[in-house]
Amino acid sequence: MTTHVAPIKREDDETKQKSELVESSPIGVSVVGSVQSTSRWPVSWRRRWKIKNLNGRIFVSGFGLFADGYLSGIIGVVNILMRKAWPDEYTPEKQRLLTSITFAGIVIGQLGFGWFVDRFGRRNGMKVSGIIIIVSSLLTAIPFGGPIPRTINLLAACRFFTGVGIGGEYPSGSVACAEAAALRPEGTRNRWFIFCTNIMILGGFLAANLIPTAVVASTGEGTPKQCTNAFHILFGIGTIFALIVFIFRRFVDEGEQYEQARRDKIRISYKTVIRYYWRSLAVESLIWFLWNVTSFSYTIFAPRLVEMIGQPGQSLVQVFGYTACIMIFHFPGAVGGAYLSDRLGPRVMLVLGSFCQVLMAALLAGLYAKIEIPTVAFIFIFGFFAMFGEAGAGNNIGLIVSQSAATPVRGKFYGVAAACGKVGGFIGTHTFVHLIEAFGGEASKWGISGPFFVCGGIALVTSVVAWWGLRNVRLDQKSLDNRDREFAGYMGGR
Repeated sequence: MTTHVAPIKREDDETKQKSELVESSPIGVSVVGSVQSTSRWPVSWRRRWKIKNLNGRIFVSGFGLFADGYLSGIIGVVNILMRKAWPDEYTPEKQRLLTSITFAGIVIGQLGFGWFVDRFGRRNGMKVSGIIIIVSSLLTAIPFGGPIPRTINLLAACRFFTGVGIGGEYPSGSVACAEAAALRPEGTRNRWFIFCTNIMILGGFLAANLIPTAVVASTGEGTPKQCTNAFHILFGIGTIFALIVFIFRRFVDEGEQYEQARRDKIRISYKTVIRYYWRSLAVESLIWFLWNVTSFSYTIFAPRLVEMIGQPGQSLVQVFGYTACIMIFHFPGAVGGAYLSDRLGPRVMLVLGSFCQVLMAALLAGLYAKIEIPTVAFIFIFGFFAMFGEAGAGNNIGLIVSQSAATPVRGKFYGVAAACGKVGGFIGTHTFVHLIEAFGGEASKWGISGPFFVCGGIALVTSVVAWWGLRNVRLDQKSLDNRDREFAGYMGGR
């Protein structure tokens, strides 16, 4: 009898000893003490340090978008530096290539990872996209030397794969963040999703304007070598951000909603997603498309606009500093709009923010067309234009898309809508320069004010489409659960 009882007692004692050595930190990371495992293999780091706190899971899921915002936003600064470093080799065609190929990678990543995260899990999607971003951005940070045209082509190839990784973040990190935020108390879910997605992206864009100010001030900008060193350092900083995100995500488990869907062994094709969700998918994809036409164009070209309205001969430090001031205006709109989204609903906030953006665009374009307003006044009104955009579509379009599909198809739905948005960003980025030329060029007042009339018109169309197109999409604090029940009923009735 004792020969059987003794081993059981030792197991009970060992279990008790392990439970006594578990401590929880304020950020929700569980640390298991140094108890020898009965297995011949050591306990993995992920098991020893695991983020169990719900707020920590939401934050880490969305934290990758900070690195993505930085790596996306830095291209506007890098274009200026590369143009100064290689004025003959870095032609406008090469500049468009570097921007275009990044957008192409993002679209491919969004569509591909939309399927991947529904099939293999959100956590695996975040891991794979993180590895792609780390490797590709690291290659852009290494100065390989050699002929300048070959270096530009290498940078373009690396930026394509960086785009694939950035695109993978949308259906993996954002969807995981939405599913974790749905576990929070009602009345706070929208703001937590916005805090850890859109505000993270804005933080990355702000860093992409603040950090170059310090880097260029330290490296200098007087010679091509200094400009080359500056943009390689900026790409390297993006690699560090991506690496930090990857390390933290090693300690996040898969969400409960996806685990349940995986146990149910539900496999859904893109064809089924489009057949059931085509109305809401079309409207939300169109809104995301229109929003990114304006947001990407004025965000990426903000440094160029500041150059155009500033005094001749101003330094790059001044240009990047003024651009960072514009980016700061995004945050009051995003933070205030996040709280209002819980109170008024995402649809109302999207319409309200877009309409206010129309007014700011008309004010900015009208004033600059009639009088040459000072740089500070231009930045102030431009900042309010951007602020209302973030409070409206910037905060709420991703939130609405994440709440519009059931768990087994949420990655595909989100990936398609986000890909349509990036196509809009590509179009807006490439047409912005042509708009400036069509309205009279950089030297004329209309060359600056004209594009803002166009942006205001697009924002007006966005508000109309959102008001009428989303009226049948029921959005509330229980949207994710409702979508799962509705889709289960659809699949059961087939």
